[in-house]
Amino acid sequence: MPKTETASLDFLFNHDGEGIPPKLWDWLAQLKRDIDSAWDEASELDLSFDGLSDDELVECREALRDRAQRIMACLHDYAEWKEEG
Repeated sequence: MPKTETASLDFLFNHDGEGIPPKLWDWLAQLKRDIDSAWDEASELDLSFDGLSDDELVECREALRDRAQRIMACLHDYAEWKEEG
């Protein structure tokens, strides 16, 4: 995967949260956990493709779909607006 510069939430989690309202802090912490979970699922999905033939990919279609749905579930609350458009 190419290395690119991206925004990071690290600046929020490298201090004690002083000055950030508790509800916002909790929401940001949940956002980070959900993004981390989605990343873990996507990483597992990516690794699943290694060494699989086309026939094997077709055979495990349901498992791949399930993994994609778990990723979408992790991100649902943050991408919900897309369903309304």
